[in-house]
Amino acid sequence: MVKRIVGSFWLMLVLFLTLGISAGVATFVENDYGTSTARVGVYEAWWFELLLALLCLNMVAVMLKTRMVRHVPRFLFHGAFVLIILGAALTRYFGVEGVLNLPQGERVQGFLSAQNSIALTLNKEGKTQTHAFAYTANAWYNSFGKSVEFEGQKVRLHVKRVEIEKKGLATKATLEMELFYKDITRRVHLEEYALRMAEPMIFTLGDMHVALSYGAAFVPLPFAVELEEFEIVYYPGGASPATYSSQVRIEGQSYPVGMNAPLRLKGYTFYQSSYDEHGSILWVNKDPGKWPTYAGYGLLFLGLIWNLLDPRSRVRTLMAKVRAHEAALGVLLLFTLSAPLQAQTYEELYLEEHKKGSVALAQAFGELVVQTRAGRMKPMDTLNREILRKLTGKETYFGMSANQVVLGMLTHQRLWKRLPLIKVKDPKVKELIGLSPETSLAKFEDFFRGNVYKLEVLVHQAHQTRPANRGTYEKELIRVDERLNVAIMSFYGALFRFFPDPEDVHAPWLSMDAMWAQKAHGMHRATQRFMDRVFARDYAGAMEPLDEIATYAKTFGEPYLLSSARIHAELWLNRLGIFPRLIGWYVGLGVLSLVLAFVYLGGNRPKTWLHRALFGTLAALFVAHIGGIVLRWYVGGFIPMSNTYESIVYIAWSCALAGLVLFRRSFFGLSAALLLAGIFMLVAHLGNIDPQITPLVPVLHSFWLSVHVSVITASYGFLGVGALLGAMSLLLLALAKPLHVKQKNVAYLAWVNEIALIIGLTLLVIGNFLGGIWANESWGRYWGWDPKETWTFVSILLYALVVHWRFLPKLYSVFSFSLLSLLSFGSILMTYFGVNFYLAGLHSYATGDPVPLPAWVFGILGAVAVLAGAAYKNQSYINKE
Repeated sequence: MVKRIVGSFWLMLVLFLTLGISAGVATFVENDYGTSTARVGVYEAWWFELLLALLCLNMVAVMLKTRMVRHVPRFLFHGAFVLIILGAALTRYFGVEGVLNLPQGERVQGFLSAQNSIALTLNKEGKTQTHAFAYTANAWYNSFGKSVEFEGQKVRLHVKRVEIEKKGLATKATLEMELFYKDITRRVHLEEYALRMAEPMIFTLGDMHVALSYGAAFVPLPFAVELEEFEIVYYPGGASPATYSSQVRIEGQSYPVGMNAPLRLKGYTFYQSSYDEHGSILWVNKDPGKWPTYAGYGLLFLGLIWNLLDPRSRVRTLMAKVRAHEAALGVLLLFTLSAPLQAQTYEELYLEEHKKGSVALAQAFGELVVQTRAGRMKPMDTLNREILRKLTGKETYFGMSANQVVLGMLTHQRLWKRLPLIKVKDPKVKELIGLSPETSLAKFEDFFRGNVYKLEVLVHQAHQTRPANRGTYEKELIRVDERLNVAIMSFYGALFRFFPDPEDVHAPWLSMDAMWAQKAHGMHRATQRFMDRVFARDYAGAMEPLDEIATYAKTFGEPYLLSSARIHAELWLNRLGIFPRLIGWYVGLGVLSLVLAFVYLGGNRPKTWLHRALFGTLAALFVAHIGGIVLRWYVGGFIPMSNTYESIVYIAWSCALAGLVLFRRSFFGLSAALLLAGIFMLVAHLGNIDPQITPLVPVLHSFWLSVHVSVITASYGFLGVGALLGAMSLLLLALAKPLHVKQKNVAYLAWVNEIALIIGLTLLVIGNFLGGIWANESWGRYWGWDPKETWTFVSILLYALVVHWRFLPKLYSVFSFSLLSLLSFGSILMTYFGVNFYLAGLHSYATGDPVPLPAWVFGILGAVAVLAGAAYKNQSYINKE
C-alpha cells in the first residue's frame, strides 16, 4: 500500500501543487514581512524540506515503477533532479558563507557569516565564556530559549518579542530578550546587525558582566587576506563603474579577484562583491555541495537535450502524429498613417525650407558621437530619435527626421517653442495648460504664464504621492514634466556632450551649454559659427564648423570614440527600424493563418504555391528579426537581453521560431505563434518601455548570464504559444456544434500544444539552472529564493504537472489539458511582469508597495472563464468520426 502511494502520480500531483502554492505565497510573505520571515516560515522550514524529500522519493519510486532506466535520456534528467537536491542539502547544512571587508593594507583572517547569531559573553572574576547561537529573527516564529552553565550556575536566555521593520528591500529586527540568572531577571533590547560586526549590549547581571548582541558571527579563515590594490574601471565620462577588481595577498602570494572571476583557494571561494570608501568587499563561501550540484546540472542538460532528439521520446512520438496533418501560411501587408502639421506663415516657411535644405547637414549632425550621462557612446542620431520619441511619441515630425527636428530646436529656440511639440494625453492636464481636448501636442509656451510654470505645484504634489497611490492624472503630470525638461535641455544643448577634455581622456565630456559657459578649449567659436549659420539657414556653410566639432572629438576622444563601423551599424539599426516594422507583419500573418485554419478545418488542403509563398515570407521575417538582434548586439557590445525591451523582443523571436520549426503544418499552431510574436513586439514598443541601449552593470558582464537569459527567455515564447493553442482548443470545443468540429481536430491541437509545452519546459529548466551556474560563479550562491527565482520554480512545477497530466486518466481530457496550458501561462506572466511591479526583490523594480491590478487583468480572467464554461458545456458535441 505504502509502496503504491509513494510511486503514484497522484502523490506527484499533490506535491507539485503544495510546493508551488507554498513558494508562491512565500513571495508575498517576503514582500510584506521580509526575507527572514519567508525563509523561516517556508523556504527553510522543516515541512518544506520534507516536501522536497518526498518529491525525490516519489521520483525515484516512479523511475523504478516505470523501469525508466531502459530509456536513458529520461532516466538521466529525472535522476539529475535527485542529485541536485542532494547537492543543495550539502550546501544548506554543511556550507558557510559571508562577507569579507578588506580595508586597504590591512590583514584580515576571518569574515562575517551570512547566518545571524545571538552572541553571549559572560565574565566573572576574570573568567570568560562565550557562546553563539544561530538564530534568524522574523515576524512569525521566534520561539528561542537556551541555557548555559557558567561557574556552577545556569544562565537562561529567552527571546520574548521581535519587531520587524521593513524598509524597501531591507528589514531590520529589534529583539526583546530576557536573561535569567539565579533570582535575577534582566530584559534587554537588541538591534540586528546583518553582515557587519554587531555592537554588543554590555551590562551587569548580579555578579557577572554580560555582553549580548545579535548579528553576523565572525568566522575564522585558516589564512590571512590582505588587500594590495583595488581598481575601478569606469564607463566613458566616469559616471558608472564598468567593472572593479581586487589584488589580494595570501600566504605571501598575490591573487586577482574580479567581477565574474572568483578566486578559489583551499576550499574557499572569494567573489568580488562590492566596495566602500575603506576598500574592497568580498563574498566568501565554502561549499561542499558544489560538485554534486554541478554534476546534477550536467546530467540534467544532457538528458533534456537528448530526450528532444531521441526517436522514442514523447516529443518525437507527437511529431510523428502531427506530420500527418498539413496546412499553410499566409501574408498580410499593413501600412502606416501620418498626420499633417498646422503652422503660422513664418513658421510654415521656415519649416518648409528647413525640411528641404537641412537634409545633408542633419545627417552629418546625426553622425556626431555623443557621450550619455550613463557612460554610453553613441551617434547623435540615436539620441535625437529618443528625444523626438519622448516629446511627441512619433518617429518623424512634419515630414522631418529626428535629426532635423533637434537641429532646429538647438539653433532656433524661439520658433520651436511656439510649435506643438510636447505630447499631452490626460484631459485634466490639457485643461490646466489651456489646450483643447482634441489636441494631442502642446507648445512649450503653453506651459508658462509669463515666467511662471503652470504645473510646478501640481508636479511637486504628484512626486510626493506614493507610487502605489498615483492615478492616471498624477502619472501624466510627471511624464509631461519629464518631456518639458527634455525639451529645455535640447533647446540649450545640455544633453549634447560632444567635447572631450584634451588633458584628461577619462573626464566626462562637456555638453554644448557647459562648453559655452566655460568657453572651453576654444570650441565655443566653432559652435557659435555652426549655430549662426544654421539659424540663417546657410546649411552648406554650417558643414565647415560641424566638421571642426567632429575633428575635435576624433583628436581628443580616444579611447572612447566609436569606430566608423560601429557608428554606421547603429545608424543602419536606427534607419531600418526592423523591430517596429515586424509588428504589422506578424499580426497580419497570424490573423490570416487563423482565418485559414477555420477555412481548412474540414481537412481540405491549400495550394502548394500558397504554402510555399507564405512559409517563405515567414522565413524572411524570421531572418529580419534575428538580423536586428545581431545588429543591436554588435552596436551595444553585449548580447541584447539586459533590459525589458530587449527581452520582450527576444521572446517574440522565440515565438516566431516556434512557428517556423514546429508548426509548418498547423494553421492553428502557426497563427498562435505569429499572433503572440506580434503581441510581444507591440508590447515592447508601448510608450512605457524604454528601447535605449544602456551600459551593463559590472555583475552582468558574464557568459553564463547571456546563455541563461537567452535560453530561459526563449522558453517563454514556446510556453506562450502553448497557452494560445490551449485557448484555440477551448474555442473549438465551444464552437463544436455549429462548426461540426471533429475529435481529430482538437486531438491534433492538443498534440501540437504538448510539443510546444515540452520544448518550452525543457528550455525553462535548462535556463533556470544555467542561472544557478551564473549566480554561483558571479557572487557565490545558486539560489536565493528571490521572488523572480521563486516564481520560475513555481512555473517549472506547474508545467511539469501539465506535461505529466496524461498520467492521470481520471482527470485528463483535451478540455482539462487545454485549460491548464492556458492558465499556467499566468505563472510566466507573474515571473516576467508581476514580480517586477508587485514584489520587491533583486530582479524587481518594485519597492514592496502594493499596486492595484489593472482592470484588463480581470477582463481577461472573465473572458477565460466564459470561454472555459462554453467549452466544457459543448465538448459533448464533438464529432467522434
